[in-house]
Amino acid sequence: MKSLLYLISVGGIAAALWFTTTGYSRPQISLPVSQIQVQGNQRVQPEEILARAEIRKGNNLLTLSLDQSAKRLLDLAWIKDVSLSRVFPDRVVIKIVEYRPSARIQLGDGVWGLVEEGGKVIPVSPEEFAREAPGLFEIHYEGSLPPLEALQSAVALIHTLQTDPKLLPAINGILFRPGMGFWFTLGFETPLWVRVGFDDYPLKLVRLKRILNTFRPDPRVWEEIDLDYPDRALARPRLILDETSGGGEG
Repeated sequence: MKSLLYLISVGGIAAALWFTTTGYSRPQISLPVSQIQVQGNQRVQPEEILARAEIRKGNNLLTLSLDQSAKRLLDLAWIKDVSLSRVFPDRVVIKIVEYRPSARIQLGDGVWGLVEEGGKVIPVSPEEFAREAPGLFEIHYEGSLPPLEALQSAVALIHTLQTDPKLLPAINGILFRPGMGFWFTLGFETPLWVRVGFDDYPLKLVRLKRILNTFRPDPRVWEEIDLDYPDRALARPRLILDETSGGGEG
């Protein structure tokens, strides 16, 4: 008897779904939603997710337009991907994948954004910035905001730098110069500039560590190390003016 009732129940649900998906007829039964589960979110509040998805308890599980809900959710700045599913007889599951910030960047006077792993810039409120920014590299730039490809390269550089826990504390923010690529400074009292260009960051980091260990460059003498060459590195000394020589009163 229980098996017969189970088959009747499953058959009724299957028939209702068939009518719903084919448009042959309006479903004659309703399965009210009594549970809505939101998973994977850390930055976007569940209330905002449910409001944007337009899913509420009491909605008919059979007639919910989950594709439209997903499209609306993807309009939220922090949501990278989303999937929605029905779990019969009364549950909706919303799985969220959020962007992960990799760096911070100034967008204007007092206006900041966070750069996610794919290079997308997400403008944030002062409260979000105060919560998210500590510990993130800052991307400085000359001129206008760097293009997406440059920001993606910046994230790759940051990930490379983070692989060396000994060198990492000495590295300050990175700088993008159009046509020249990326630079960063080693945090001595007098900064030592290091140019790494646009790519091959792991190899260039190995070469930098070899230079630092072998030559122990004095930043009071060396101003810049240029690693953006396939077979060599260039070091530029500082221009030191001796104010005691020449030009004296005689």
